[in-house]
Amino acid sequence: MEEFELDQCPACDSAEIRHKRGVVMHGRKGIDVRVPRATYWQCGKCEERFYTAADMRRLEEYLDKYMGHRKAAA
Repeated sequence: MEEFELDQCPACDSAEIRHKRGVVMHGRKGIDVRVPRATYWQCGKCEERFYTAADMRRLEEYLDKYMGHRKAAA
């Protein structure tokens, strides 16, 4: 269940906002990490992305796991 629905972009007011799932690049501690199967809202006009709290929680969990694996491998 989504925490919210968007019917227009908060940044540019376009109605071209869509809920998507895909790969996003997210940075942490100067390292860009490829996060697969991320969910987010994206505007088709300005390309801005918006994340729900649940989306951000999943991104952070993935990054924590990724960074933990990097430390173990070092």
